[in-house]
Amino acid sequence: MLPVANNPEEQANEEELRDQAADIPQARNHNLRNHARRHREMFERARANRRLQADRGAQAARERGGPAAGRAQLGRARAREALARANNARQALQPDAAVLEALDEINGIDFDDEEVPNRRDVRQDPQVLEFANLFPRLIALDPHDAQLANQNLARMARHLAPENYIRVARREQRQSFMCGICKSSVHNVAFLNHLDTCAASKGACKIMKDMEYHHFLSSTYSLRQQLYKLRERLELEYFEARVNPERLEHMECAGCITCAEHLLGACMPNMQRDVYQIHANKIEKTVMAHFEQFLELTKEDGLGEIISKHTAHFDSIQDCIEDGPTDFETQNRRHGTWYEFRKDTVEEQQLEKNKYLEETIEKHLVKYRSHRTEVTKLIGLFMDKMLACIEELKNSPRLARIIQLRRVHCIDPIRGQVPLEGEAEEIEDDEEDINAVVQAEEFLQLGII
Repeated sequence: MLPVANNPEEQANEEELRDQAADIPQARNHNLRNHARRHREMFERARANRRLQADRGAQAARERGGPAAGRAQLGRARAREALARANNARQALQPDAAVLEALDEINGIDFDDEEVPNRRDVRQDPQVLEFANLFPRLIALDPHDAQLANQNLARMARHLAPENYIRVARREQRQSFMCGICKSSVHNVAFLNHLDTCAASKGACKIMKDMEYHHFLSSTYSLRQQLYKLRERLELEYFEARVNPERLEHMECAGCITCAEHLLGACMPNMQRDVYQIHANKIEKTVMAHFEQFLELTKEDGLGEIISKHTAHFDSIQDCIEDGPTDFETQNRRHGTWYEFRKDTVEEQQLEKNKYLEETIEKHLVKYRSHRTEVTKLIGLFMDKMLACIEELKNSPRLARIIQLRRVHCIDPIRGQVPLEGEAEEIEDDEEDINAVVQAEEFLQLGII
């Protein structure tokens, strides 16, 4: 408590101090009230925002028909997919009349794309119920056992889409490759023969001819053709060994240690994987060697252009340098010209060659790595397709028919090489014969995929 003052001035000061002391708790309480009000307002705004977001989400769910509608749409989508597989099986498996009748009933279901009304449960969707009742009957009527029928239904849609790789290989043989000498497009199957005649008629240098030769043999087309033939040979050897175990001695092997193991079929579970990798590695090294040689010849061709440019300058001063002895002034001019040529032109040529080599080597290194990656991926892709084909067909009851067709309609009969120029028409005629003798459904069913 403050002491009592005697004079009026001191009393006034004491009263002022008491008033200030009384204001301190009031100010503190005012600040606390303001702080609480601000927090309460922030909380109310956050709660209002959450309520607004919840209302918007509920409205969107109601507009879409709710969770049950989403499940119904998913069920209808699965029903459409199963129907597509069933229709594909109808074309490939040639089912009996009862199966066709069931399929016709399923095809009669109208799978509309309109949204399901609000809160319709998928179990009550009449379209899904109708399909669920008909599809098991279709499976039961299939002449195959249930497991085989399900496998076929799942496979047929995939089989009908891609062309068999024999046709793809022949179509690639008729595609064009650009000749760097005459700048014209030539069929792949006839390019090597064209290169000899074109180089002779155009008077191309050996570097240019060799460069085009290695470029073609390192192309994706050459690689794919070699892999096509490798896959075809290994598949045929394996299938023949499956049909006739005596053919095991003719099947190439890379896993068995002794001949007895091989004749007992110890390498059959490997499905030619190791043999493929050995031959594919050789093909990869050959293709990359051709590509490396192509890059080296390209570099030499660029250096030749630089040298030719500076040689033209030397030819322009050659007469002045090689003239016979004349007066003293002409001799001095000749020595000066030669000095300038050696000092400026030769040095400039060397600098240009060094810069060109530095840039070209860096670019070629990037190209080499990119091409090697592409080759490696392609080899792996072909191996996966070969293993999938063997796994799918090794237990087929019609494996003997598969072998017969593949022997007759192989990628390149008899020769095992790319046909020569003038034989491209024969390839097309052969393909027409294939289409006439064997229908597409039989190819698909027999595994020529």
